[in-house]
Amino acid sequence: MKKIHLLCFLTIAICFESIAQNNRLITGTVTNLENGTALPFASISLKKQLIGTITNENGEFGFLIPENIVDDTLVASYLGYYDQKIFVGAIKNQLSIKLQANLFAIQEVVIRPMPPTHYIKVAVNKLEENYPNAPFTTEAYYSEKITENNRFIMHNEAVFKTYYPAYQDTISNQNQLFLYRNEKKVHKVEFMSDKIKKEKEKEKKKASKKGLEYAEDKENMIDVGELFGGPGKILEIGGIDNKDAFLDSTSFKKFHYSFNEKSTPDMMVISYKSKKFIDNVRYNGNIFIDMQTDAIVAIESYGIISMSLAIKSILFIMGIRIDKSNIIRKEKYRQINDRWYPENIQLTMDLTITKKYMFKENEHSDFGINWVFSVNKFELDNPVPIALEKRFNSETEFETQVFNDNGLSWSEINIMKKE
Repeated sequence: MKKIHLLCFLTIAICFESIAQNNRLITGTVTNLENGTALPFASISLKKQLIGTITNENGEFGFLIPENIVDDTLVASYLGYYDQKIFVGAIKNQLSIKLQANLFAIQEVVIRPMPPTHYIKVAVNKLEENYPNAPFTTEAYYSEKITENNRFIMHNEAVFKTYYPAYQDTISNQNQLFLYRNEKKVHKVEFMSDKIKKEKEKEKKKASKKGLEYAEDKENMIDVGELFGGPGKILEIGGIDNKDAFLDSTSFKKFHYSFNEKSTPDMMVISYKSKKFIDNVRYNGNIFIDMQTDAIVAIESYGIISMSLAIKSILFIMGIRIDKSNIIRKEKYRQINDRWYPENIQLTMDLTITKKYMFKENEHSDFGINWVFSVNKFELDNPVPIALEKRFNSETEFETQVFNDNGLSWSEINIMKKE
């Protein structure tokens, strides 16, 4: 994982490059039919072809598809909304897709004779039946962005190949980095910049007195992945299991469960809320269960983080206080041949950090961290495990781990459209 200056994260500059001649670019927006608000990270895919992309924070998308595909259907989907389907051959101009929210009242849904936890147990018991029973691979777009006070200070983009073992296997997913780039033109981090600058000057003077060269790129450095998760965290996700406390029947007593008003006859939505902090996080969210297959097809999880006493003590000594720390996780699955496959994953974290001073005004910064993992392509036939020497390690520099076996270029990849 790339090392950077303390709290010196990345910026955003997602852009499309020249389009390959054998591809067609479909552009458009996805919004709420009722009020016109953008629907960020909505899924855009083809019904027959196993390719797809997602919208950006403004609900905009650019979707590359092979030029010769006309007899297929574009599907736009978003949690809590009805899908919209558009025949590809009829698409001539930029699309303006307006999705209608599910408006079923809970009273209109067939009365469920059992409590919400019963249906979670049924879904968990059917994991092996509903999720891939054979290995497969995906090609996916990865984005990592960080802002300070609404100014972008960091942005990494990558394309990963992931080998997923069969659900019942115990081995971990294997990842290979095909493409990587980061944005160089970013804003500098403001938080504690004066203090860090003074510390650097002191270290430079010490090094000079000893006749040594000051290694500025290593001073006051910190591993972003170690702090916030980075690709190592999001690449671990990719299959429903009962490691989440709210899916574990032995932990049901720690949560309140209820049927959500977003439920429909086809999709049951169960809301959960933890009664107290679990592993320093207080959770609430929704579990989406397909009623035909009893499969968990999406999860929304919102958490308030409480730092452990040990971390609070360290921060107190440093004069640093974390005033707010929230985390959001959303993952969505796509049905292919009666099985459900990971389609996209989003992790978002918001932090408000204060540096306290005795004789001058305190410093405050609001940091926003966002990771997106969006599957562009599924390969279900004859998947090959990734060679050990090519497997991605989140604790190692990105640049040193690029193995572009397929000769991909950024112009061929479905990425989030520039805001």
